[in-house]
Amino acid sequence: MLPLSITRGWRPASNSVGFGATVTVRDKKGRTETYTVVGVDELDLEPDAVSWISPIGKALLAADMGDWITLEDGRTAKIVKIERKSDT
Repeated sequence: MLPLSITRGWRPASNSVGFGATVTVRDKKGRTETYTVVGVDELDLEPDAVSWISPIGKALLAADMGDWITLEDGRTAKIVKIERKSDT
């Protein structure tokens, strides 16, 4: 019988956006917006929720702290804060 090992689930680095993260972005005029990356069945459970398969969700999941992303209205915004439920 082979020995078994338990591996904890993968967690993104603290400066990376992951599924379930709440991300605050700031545009060039200083306006901030907050998004929480969720599954499609959780969109009604979180304020400012975006699906991980939406364009903004995909952009967030591909980004790290300090990266610039393009918002749905064409503005660019910098990721200034990433929070996870386990961080609070």
